[in-house]
Amino acid sequence: MQFNGGATSDKAAVLLIPFEPFMYISEIDKQLEKDNKLSAAQMKNEFSKALDFHLYQSFNKKYSVLSFYFMEDEIEQDLTHIYRSRKLNYEALPLEETNTVEQKAKALKGKIKGSFKREETPDYGGQIVTKKVTEERFMNAEITNANLLDSLYNKHKAKLYLFINQLEFRNIYGDYTTMQSGEYKREAKVHYTLFTKDGITIAKGISSTTFPSQENQIDLITNSYFPVLAEGIYNQINTINSPKN
Repeated sequence: MQFNGGATSDKAAVLLIPFEPFMYISEIDKQLEKDNKLSAAQMKNEFSKALDFHLYQSFNKKYSVLSFYFMEDEIEQDLTHIYRSRKLNYEALPLEETNTVEQKAKALKGKIKGSFKREETPDYGGQIVTKKVTEERFMNAEITNANLLDSLYNKHKAKLYLFINQLEFRNIYGDYTTMQSGEYKREAKVHYTLFTKDGITIAKGISSTTFPSQENQIDLITNSYFPVLAEGIYNQINTINSPKN
């Protein structure tokens, strides 16, 4: 893969931030370990790299993409700093997002009032948003270190920061017959938050897809279903105008 540098590209650059290892939640690892002869740590790493790759493939259509998997210096130190500078919270899943980046920036600065609805629950740090929520919840990221994005921008020149907050695999059992036959479905979910370099949250939510319970080869899962997850995130984000400066 060739990754374009954010500073020299005409396209806005997005930095992909992988999920922290303990934010991998899986109900299917026993079957995967048996069929792939990999340890739990190795599987997490394979999934993380594959998700990063397919996000690159999707986002490269419109953005310059920067990945920690293709950086050579101080990767662990940088990721540790990032993880310590944000916190994760389960929040109500946004059902609909309609604001542009420019509208959100104005709303965040308090320049427009009354045209937006302020959510009381859950608390998004006082941001003004226009979205409905359902009872489904997702893992959201919140920046707790005010200097984090400035330091990342100074180093990488990316205008967008895509935090992958959690990857999970769940079994979707039907009736007793499907459980006995092993012909039930599984669901893969990616929880994410997208920030601008100015700390504005412009997209957040879940991308998900299902796949058969008989499919236990990691290469098959990542090659067949991770492109769906990546495209889901890209399509949700691409409905919001990207920042031009």
